[in-house]
Amino acid sequence: MNIQLIYPQDALWEKWEPTLKMERRNVVAAIILSDQDELTGQVIVYHNPHHQIEGKPCIALGNLSVPNDKEVFKKIQQYAVQVANHEGASHIISPMNGSTWNDYRFVSFQSQPPFMLETTSDSHSRFQFAALGYKKYASYFSSSSNNIVTNWAKCKTKYQEFVDMGVSFEPFNITQPELEFFELAHFCNQAFRKNVLFSPIEPRDFVDKMKKTIPLIDPELTIVARMDSEIVGFIFAYEDLYNKEDKTIIVKTLARDIDKNLGGLGSILSALSMRAAEKKGFKKCIHALMINHNASTKVSANFDGKIISHYELLYYTI
Repeated sequence: MNIQLIYPQDALWEKWEPTLKMERRNVVAAIILSDQDELTGQVIVYHNPHHQIEGKPCIALGNLSVPNDKEVFKKIQQYAVQVANHEGASHIISPMNGSTWNDYRFVSFQSQPPFMLETTSDSHSRFQFAALGYKKYASYFSSSSNNIVTNWAKCKTKYQEFVDMGVSFEPFNITQPELEFFELAHFCNQAFRKNVLFSPIEPRDFVDKMKKTIPLIDPELTIVARMDSEIVGFIFAYEDLYNKEDKTIIVKTLARDIDKNLGGLGSILSALSMRAAEKKGFKKCIHALMINHNASTKVSANFDGKIISHYELLYYTI
C-alpha cells in the first residue's frame, strides 16, 4: 500500500481529485492510500479559519476511509502533523468533514440500529486515533422514548403568552421550500453561532444541502416560529423511515433566536410537533445528536428519553 500526502498545488492533485470524496471549502491537503494506482483509502485535511481550540487555529481530518492498521494510522498522523505545522495550527480535530454543517463525530456507543440521518463511522478509527494520543473534545448523545410525550398541558399557557406577543407558529412552507430554506439559513447562522466549532454557512450552500431533505418534511411536524415576519424559532422533525416496526419521529433540529427574550420557545415548538405526531399515530420519539450538557439532558428528561447512542469529537495537541 502506498500512502501519499498531496496538496492542491501538486501535480498529483489533478490525478486524484476526481476520485476523492470531500467538501469543496477549506481543503488544504489529502492523504491518499493507493494500491497499483487504485485509490483504496483517503483522509481529507481541512483548515476552516473559524475553527479554534483555546484561541489557537486547528486543522480537521475528515471524509475518513482508512483500514484498521495501526501503522497506516501512524503514517497518517505524521502527515497530519506536517500539514498542521505548514498551516500554523496547534491542534488537530477528527473527524470533521470541513465544518459542523457536514458529518462529524465518531459513534462511540450504539444500542440499536442507526436511525435515518444519524451520524455513522467505522468501528476502528476512534480507537486508532485514541491510541495516537487524541483526546475527547466534545461528546454528544441521542435518546429515545417509547411513547410520545407532548407536555402540552405544561406548555399551553406559555404558548398563549407567545401568541399574545405576536409570535406565530406556522407549518413549514412546503410549496416554496427554497424560500423557506433561505430564511432558515440566516436564522441558523444566528441561532447556532455560539455552538462548539461553529462556522457560518453560505445561504446557497445551506439551501442546496437542505433541499435533499424535502421528501422527509411533513409540514405538521416541522414548524417555524415567526415574530415581526422574521424567523425566531424552528423545529425539524421527520419520520424514521428505517424503522419498519414502530412509527418513530426524529427531532433533528430545535433552535430559537438567542438574542431575544424567548425563553421556553423551544419547549413550545417541541410540544406542538409532538402533539401533531401523536395525532398521526407515532409511537416513539428520538431526539438526535444533542451535545452533552445540562440543557440537553433536561430536554431528554422532559420527553422521558433514554440514551441510545453516544458520539465523540477528538482532538490532538501538537
